Amino acid sequence: MPCIWIVLTAFSVYGQVKHSFEANALTGIVAPHYNDMAVLRKQAVKGLNVRYNYVSDTCNVFDRKYGGPIMGFGVEYMHLGNNEMLGEAWAFFGHWGMRALSRKNHLIAVSIAPGIAYVSKVYDAQTNSQNTAISNHYNIYFALSTSYRYSISQNQGLNAKFSITHYSNGATKYPNRGLNQLNISLGADYSFAKKKSIVSQVSLPERVFDTWLIATIGKTDSYAVGIQSSGVSFLCNTISLGAAYRYTGIGKLGISLDAIINRADHHYWDVNWNVILPVPDQYFFDYFRVGLCGGHELLYKRVGFLTYAGVYVYNKLRPSDWSYLRTGFRYYLSPLVLNLTLKSVGFKAQYLEFGLGLHITHKK
Repeated sequence: MPCIWIVLTAFSVYGQVKHSFEANALTGIVAPHYNDMAVLRKQAVKGLNVRYNYVSDTCNVFDRKYGGPIMGFGVEYMHLGNNEMLGEAWAFFGHWGMRALSRKNHLIAVSIAPGIAYVSKVYDAQTNSQNTAISNHYNIYFALSTSYRYSISQNQGLNAKFSITHYSNGATKYPNRGLNQLNISLGADYSFAKKKSIVSQVSLPERVFDTWLIATIGKTDSYAVGIQSSGVSFLCNTISLGAAYRYTGIGKLGISLDAIINRADHHYWDVNWNVILPVPDQYFFDYFRVGLCGGHELLYKRVGFLTYAGVYVYNKLRPSDWSYLRTGFRYYLSPLVLNLTLKSVGFKAQYLEFGLGLHITHKK
């Protein structure tokens, strides 16, 4: 049902909901982001995934803003092209996408797919020392894709996609350089049901300011010699005080002041004793950091997807590490906000930030 028709009949109390299954065959390459990781790429990666898709054109004002987002969940199997070092991967993920272009039988969409993955071959100092990408079997899975769909009938469609996929354990165990893939896929989908749903009258605040105070906790591994793990993990904490301007109902521009403590920075590996020890004559403010971070947050109902970048304004320990990134999700249940983000430097994860905070919307 065309979105323009729905807008013109906004007083109607029913809209159409579509459910479908989708199957795709994938192939691509491992994309090393360090020169010494090139050994991991031997053959093409190959696999398949199956997705359940849910599309609602009129459930609420958020759906109308996005023109009917496509969401659901799926499973994926991949042979990673290097049986000796990487093996296979299984993933379970949720997905959410928005329409970039929709014309008659043609649809171009952009989507994200966060989830969890199991990778069969991981780093081992004796038997698999060249796999510096993955050291845990269980990892974070994240895919970003652009897709094209052609409708061949009312209930059937053909799909082509380009995707970037990333596996990482969030620095819970070293080495953790992460594994990236560039993939293309071909597939088909079938819509198996339509039903009527009551249109929700959700208000969409426009052009308001938000403020928040969030405290997070995470855990990171520590290094022994080279890139090897010491086997000792440390707690990390961030306190973030921020504000954002909601320039539309589905987007915010924000900035935050972050107080950051990574207790792994207070320790070093003693090669004489083969043990990790506190750095002598180092005090709290020697490894305490303050950062200024800003970026964008994409909103859908109570969920926000963050892409922020920051710089350290106080960083006594490692002045060369002057910047950081923060990506992830927030769930708003005013006045509370739940936080799950990844703090990283470039391609290197530092730790996952699990947090809880207060959130206030300042209406004009």
